[in-house]
Amino acid sequence: LDCFNKLQLLSLANNRITRIEGIRPLSALRALDLTYNLIETVDPAELPLGLYYLNIANNPAKVEEDEDFLLNLFEVLPELKNIDGEFFRPLEDEDEDEERDEAKEENAEAAAAGVEESSGEPTIADLEARLPPSFSATVSAMNAAFENTRQRLQTRKEAIKE
Repeated sequence: LDCFNKLQLLSLANNRITRIEGIRPLSALRALDLTYNLIETVDPAELPLGLYYLNIANNPAKVEEDEDFLLNLFEVLPELKNIDGEFFRPLEDEDEDEERDEAKEENAEAAAAGVEESSGEPTIADLEARLPPSFSATVSAMNAAFENTRQRLQTRKEAIKE
C-alpha cells in the first residue's frame, strides 16, 4: 500500500467486503466509504489514524447501536469526526455542547459578514467541497443516518444521568 501514501478518499461501497484489514498504513486517508458490504465487525485498530469521515452504513455490523464501540472508536481514532455522514463527538457534557453551539453561531454570523470561520477545524461543507460529485449523494444520505444515531446516543446519555 506504500504507493497509495497520498490517498485521501477511498470508496469501497458495494464490494461484498466481509472485514476491514490492511488499510491502517494509509496515513493520508481522511474519508472511507464502506457502505453496502458484508462487514459484521469493525476493529478500530485496522482503520487509519487520520481518518476523519467513516461510512459503514448498510452492513450487518450495527455500530451505531453500540455506544461502547463508538466511544472506543473515538478513542482509537482521535481525528474521527464523522460517522455515517454525521458530525459527531461522543457524549460531551452540556457546557461543551453550549460552547460548540455558541461557536457555530459566531461562525455563521462571521460567514454571513464574509469573514472566514475562526476555528481551524474543517466543516462538513469544506470536506464535501473537496470530494468528487458522486460522493456528495453518499454524504447526504449518511448525514441523515448519523443524525438518527446521534439522537439515540443523546437519549441514552440523558437516561443514564437520571
